[in-house]
Amino acid sequence: MSSIVAISDGDPPLSNDAHCLDGTARAFSRSVGRDSDGTMPMSLLDWTVTAVFSADGALRYARETGPGSGNVELDMRSTSDVLEAYGSPAPPP
Repeated sequence: MSSIVAISDGDPPLSNDAHCLDGTARAFSRSVGRDSDGTMPMSLLDWTVTAVFSADGALRYARETGPGSGNVELDMRSTSDVLEAYGSPAPPP
């Protein structure tokens, strides 16, 4: 079971899986959203990876959309790999 991690006082808490994907996506220059249906789109230009979570916060699957992307469900490792492969590291603060 995935536990819940609070990011800041104003944000609803994220599960460990969501927190990990959020950090990876932001580190590789993706914009990250949190939709009302519980999904988390992570976008860079015309590529988007949308993560879908179970009720306990664990990643169920993610789906990549964009030019040449397949219609496949990605697991946690594959999702992280896609975020890293198709992003560029953000400049240091």
